[in-house]
Amino acid sequence: METYPIIDISSQDIDDYEAMGTKSKFWYTDPADQIEYIFKSIHTEDKQGTPTIRDGEDWSEKIACEIASLLGIPHAHYELAVHNGERGTRSPNFTKPDENLVFGNHLLERIATTLATALEKGERCQRIELISIILDRIIVNPPCGWVSTTNIKDALDVFIGYLLLDTIISNQDRHSQNWAMIEDKKGNNYLSPSFDHGASLGRNESDKVRLERMQSKDIGRQVCTYVTKCKSHFYFNSKKQKTIDAFIMMGSNRPNAALEWLNRLSTLNPEDIVDIIDAIPSDIMSQPAKLFAIEMILVNMARLLTCKDIFIATIKKTREFLIMKSVYVIWRDYEGGMWHPVARLTYGQHEYRFNYTKGAANKNFIPFPRMTDKTKTYLSTELFSFFKNRMIPSNRPEFKKMLQWSGLHSNDLDELALLGITGGARKTDQFRIISQPEVTSNGEFKVRFFVNGISHLKEEELNRVQNLAENEHLYLVLEDNNEFDCNAILITTNESEKETKVGYCPKYFNCDFRTLLANPKLNKYEITVVKINHSAPAQFRLLCEFTSSWPKKFIPMVSEDYLAYSA
Repeated sequence: METYPIIDISSQDIDDYEAMGTKSKFWYTDPADQIEYIFKSIHTEDKQGTPTIRDGEDWSEKIACEIASLLGIPHAHYELAVHNGERGTRSPNFTKPDENLVFGNHLLERIATTLATALEKGERCQRIELISIILDRIIVNPPCGWVSTTNIKDALDVFIGYLLLDTIISNQDRHSQNWAMIEDKKGNNYLSPSFDHGASLGRNESDKVRLERMQSKDIGRQVCTYVTKCKSHFYFNSKKQKTIDAFIMMGSNRPNAALEWLNRLSTLNPEDIVDIIDAIPSDIMSQPAKLFAIEMILVNMARLLTCKDIFIATIKKTREFLIMKSVYVIWRDYEGGMWHPVARLTYGQHEYRFNYTKGAANKNFIPFPRMTDKTKTYLSTELFSFFKNRMIPSNRPEFKKMLQWSGLHSNDLDELALLGITGGARKTDQFRIISQPEVTSNGEFKVRFFVNGISHLKEEELNRVQNLAENEHLYLVLEDNNEFDCNAILITTNESEKETKVGYCPKYFNCDFRTLLANPKLNKYEITVVKINHSAPAQFRLLCEFTSSWPKKFIPMVSEDYLAYSA
């Protein structure tokens, strides 16, 4: 069988040395094709400065490259190479002269700044939830040249394929400098191709160990057990995840994309894997290494294909997940007077789920009775008493009025919607309930609320409120000089000759609304009258709905206090 060539680049002139990474790397331009390549040697030094050889990182990189090609995973192309007797690989530069490669560690710093959260030290900062946000809201676009399929369209969808590849080859080295974003001169962002897969396929094992594992009758020593120990560089709840678990967790964000990647995997023929590995020259990869790599890949493929049921089940639940409602509990700190989100309540699949958020870490906040463990998720088939006590009992006449004022119906009562719209306020404590903004079927941002400040309006303004019509369009006016709240947003009518003040947006939505209105990519928004309740108290007089397009990089409720509490 014809083997892959090993390209001798000893005569090439070095353009520059690559600073990124621990291994010897340099850039050169091949005069034969005028393409800029990076050569990565398997020769390096250990922490004590002693020369060492990372044997196998060249052939493992080449095998990963060829498997990625079979699966259609965007990847850097690698060829086996040698420079002055040092083995390695060469790869063409996949960025253009006017593009920047922004590595994962920089992106994690960027999202941490946006979320006002501290990053854990080292690779612990690679939290799956943060990377999901980066892919979905910052990078957004798939690699240049990617042709969208039915289910694989954007950066997150494609990155799931990268984690599939990591699991296939047992790649343990996708740290925060081994994935990246490409930024062009126009400010467009794209996911970079997958790169640096050399720490895979048991390349560091000796032939003695490989043969012993392949021949062992002890299942604990066999290859099928060996591959299950492979860990990624991704963390969830402060725990380092195995490669297959990282794939499952990321894939659960987009189960249809994960299934499509698995369907591609199911079409691979084991003979294609054997052919790829057999094409590695025998003088750089021994026969035991080849047999061991083949067995690792086939075992990992079988493990991955069993994950189909997980994603199929997730897809079946998607409809219920999509209609899950969430509200946040916000609490006013008596010392500083600031409001903090301290808990989240979600309803779905006939069950309530309550968890504290990071805002509950405030030294003055006291957990609710019988729910004192801030790290725990509490489940119930009935509404928790803290929330039930904020709703008027259904046998009282005021209950029907509250439903009518809120635009809800008793025959299809949505308790969380009612709590979120009314605020669940009580005179005897410092808590409010606010709705999490919804994503509509058209991918729009939507939230309903009662307009604040009506009791402070002038008589002329109150008369205009009373004469508002359902579906009437209103205006938002940013009141940067408001002496009580510099983030205040005024709501007015939109008469051409004279705007009339009708109230204010609730202050806990102001940051999101302002972020949306300041976004240059926002192509539409509107605030409309849902109901005018003539006989209701001022705080329930005017019900409005704010809707807007959802810009790609917009993250609602961006404060870290909204994230789930962790120990």
